Amino acid sequence: MLIRRWIAAVLAAAGAVTVAFGGGSAQAAPSIRAGSPLPSSAGRQLNDDLRSAWKISRGRGVTVAVLGTGVDPSIPGLAGKVTTGPDYAESAHEARQSGSIIAGMIAGAGDLLDSGGLTRASGVAPLARILSVRVYMDESDPGASDFYQNIDYDSLLEEGIRYAADHGAQVIYVGITTNETPSAAMEAAITYALSRGAVIVADDYSFSADRTEYHFPAAVPGVIGVTAVNVPGDDPPREKVQSQRNASMLVAGPDNTYPQPGPTGAIWAEDNTESAAAWIAGTAALIKSVFPHLSPVLVGRALALSARYHPAGGYSTTVGFGLVNPAGALQEAARLARPTRTRTATTGHAATARFRPGAALPPINAVHHAPGKLAAYGAAIVLGVLFLLAALVLVLRRRRSRPGRDGPGPGGAASEQLAQPQ
Repeated sequence: MLIRRWIAAVLAAAGAVTVAFGGGSAQAAPSIRAGSPLPSSAGRQLNDDLRSAWKISRGRGVTVAVLGTGVDPSIPGLAGKVTTGPDYAESAHEARQSGSIIAGMIAGAGDLLDSGGLTRASGVAPLARILSVRVYMDESDPGASDFYQNIDYDSLLEEGIRYAADHGAQVIYVGITTNETPSAAMEAAITYALSRGAVIVADDYSFSADRTEYHFPAAVPGVIGVTAVNVPGDDPPREKVQSQRNASMLVAGPDNTYPQPGPTGAIWAEDNTESAAAWIAGTAALIKSVFPHLSPVLVGRALALSARYHPAGGYSTTVGFGLVNPAGALQEAARLARPTRTRTATTGHAATARFRPGAALPPINAVHHAPGKLAAYGAAIVLGVLFLLAALVLVLRRRRSRPGRDGPGPGGAASEQLAQPQ
């Protein structure tokens, strides 16, 4: 606990320093325009941001659920850190290619040897753990064609998200998307996972030519919707996917091609929105490792505020708030978590959430009236009382002066005579 407090203090102090193109400094950073490339230094800057983040966090203690095609637990870089969950796709033959690559990009740790020599193939959060939940098939799986023709997205996602939330996932990567309106059951599963503190990350891949339509679960409130941009300096995507143009985008990740060890020892690669969402999920794991109680909403806010290369106006429906910045996101998370770690100015003791009764508050005058109005109301009440008393006096006087009752007279004597016995 003391180490985490020290880390938070260091991050808060670092966050106060403005760095060139730094996280949270939208004024200093060049902006992204829709369709325009990032500066040539963007790739180097992104890698520097990740290395800076690793000085603080590598995702230790965080479980990231990968809702995809399944993860091979024996591949290099993931051995010993994968827990295999249920297979909701129900395939007899698991290729597990795509899910393994995504898991490696999020939490892999190790080197790979390719034709160009030894290259680093580490995930964004190399000390995080992976929970594999299979919700769809690889295209090379037997029966994949029939599966995708009859797929029930909502049912698969509902079951997968609930399972991940119930089994300790602090971050949930969703690698499947649809343009169909989500069911109440699927939205309820997302709400349930968010209520348990799980950050849900989903790419906004488009199945259609309509780039303005919403895709789910990325467009469900509370889910971090991810779009993709090409970062100069890294390998470009094999086939460019157009970015969407809708307000479900929160932040952009790199769509570059990143090699990873795959099943059967082969070297595979992932790119486009899957690659971008893996970067965001890994960055969320870095944050949750240091600030495990930071809510999903505040994690999303940290990602948005720290993004580099903000678009003109601060937000764009194509690139969200800009390109992910892992180091800056940790700094913003420290600022957002600061209210729970402040010290009182007088005592210097750490503030706690425990309720302590203080001095009694003075009476609260909730209603204020003008003195003139109060005087007028008072005078009206007094006059009303006086009129009431005057009316009562008049009634009593009349009753006393009535003939035959209130005094002597012919009427009164006759009445007395008639009343005597004969």
